[in-house]
Amino acid sequence: MQLTSGDLFWPLRGRALSSQVSLDRDIRCDVVVIGAGITGALVAHALVESGIDTVLLDKRTTGCGSTSANTALLLYELDTPLRQLIELHGQEQAVRIYRLCVDAVRAFGAIAQSLDGDCCFEMRKSLYLASALRDVPELLDECALRQRHGISCEFLSQQALAAKFPFARPAAILSNDAAQLDPYQFTQLLIRRAIARGLRMFEKTELSVCEPTAYGVRVLTQAGNTIRARRIVYASGYECGGEFPAPLTQSHMTYAVVSEPMENFDGWWERCLMWETARPYLYLRTTNDSRIMIGGEDDDSTVPPSPQTLAHKSRMLQRKFSEMFPALKFRPAKTWSGVFKSTRDGLPFIGPRPGHPNALFALGYGGNGMTFSIIAAKIIRDLYLGQENPDMELFRFDR
Repeated sequence: MQLTSGDLFWPLRGRALSSQVSLDRDIRCDVVVIGAGITGALVAHALVESGIDTVLLDKRTTGCGSTSANTALLLYELDTPLRQLIELHGQEQAVRIYRLCVDAVRAFGAIAQSLDGDCCFEMRKSLYLASALRDVPELLDECALRQRHGISCEFLSQQALAAKFPFARPAAILSNDAAQLDPYQFTQLLIRRAIARGLRMFEKTELSVCEPTAYGVRVLTQAGNTIRARRIVYASGYECGGEFPAPLTQSHMTYAVVSEPMENFDGWWERCLMWETARPYLYLRTTNDSRIMIGGEDDDSTVPPSPQTLAHKSRMLQRKFSEMFPALKFRPAKTWSGVFKSTRDGLPFIGPRPGHPNALFALGYGGNGMTFSIIAAKIIRDLYLGQENPDMELFRFDR
C-alpha cells in the first residue's frame, strides 16, 4: 500500500539513522516487532528497556511510512468525545481511556527530554472549536463532563474566543494537556537509543510468512531468511488492514500543507493546537522553525491522489486558514497526503487477537495514533512479561 503522496516535510529536515542493514541471515530473539514507525519504535524501546531481546523490522527505512506524513498534534482528546465514549463503553472505562491519554501526552514529554537530540517536543494548549452554533450545547456538556472527572479544561464563549483570536466561532474547549513534536526525528532518536541498548534493527526487510511453532513463531522474510521468536508484535499500522474484516475499520485519506517560515503569528494566541467539531475536521499547529501546518479535507479514498488533487486540497486548506487568520500571509512550502484508518469508537486495537497465536498487535487507528502508541508499548511489554495490565481490556479486538 502507498501510505503517503506528495512532498513530505519531516524527512527533508530530519536526520535519518546511520545506514541500517537488511537481514541477511537466520536469527533468534525473544520478540520481533514489525514496523519501524513511531509505534514500533516505542514498543521496541519499551521491550529493550525491560531486558527483552528484540528485533525490529521494516520493509522501508526507519520512520518512512505513515510516521513521515504525521502532523503530530499530540492530543488527549479522542475523535470520539467523552460523552459518546461513555455511551459506548460505560463511564468507568471511558474516563479511564481519557485519563490514559492525558498521561500519554506527558509521557511523550518525559521520553523526548531524555533523548540525545532534539525532536522539537513542546507542550501546548489545545483549542477544540465549535464549527456551528448547534454544536455549542454538546460542547458545554463535554467540557463539564471532563472537568467533573479531573481533566483540566475550560469552556470559552464566543466573546471569550473573540478576545484571544481574530476569528468568530460560537464556542470552544481550551485544554492544557497537549503537545507537538517532529514525529520523524523522535522515531529516529528513540530507535538510535534502543540500538545502543541492544535492539537489532533491520531495514528494507519484508515479512513473507509468519507461522506459529511450539517455541513461538517462525517468520520468513521475502529474502528467504528465518527469524525464530517467542512472540511477534505487529506495529505496521494501516498496512495491517488487509487482515481485518470491513466492519472493524474504515479507510480515509487526509491532506496537509506546511508554510514557509512566518515572520510572526499575530492573533494566534499562545500558538495553541486547534481542531474542530466538524467531521472531517480542520486541524492546525505551528512548528519550532516558525511554520504553520494545516491538515484536513479528508475523503474516503485510498488511491494516491493526483498532483491536481493535492493542489486542490492544498488551496482548500489555505482558504480555510485565511478565513481564520486573514492577517497572516501563508506561503505554501510542501503539500502531502496520508492514508489512515478509523474504528467505530475511535479506539485502537492493542493486544492478542483470536486466531493469531503468539502474536500481539499495536494498532493506533484513528486520530490519536501517537497517544495510543505510548499506551500500547506498556501493554505489550507487560503482556510479554506476564504482568497484569487491566488496560488491555479497553482496547481488545472483541470489545
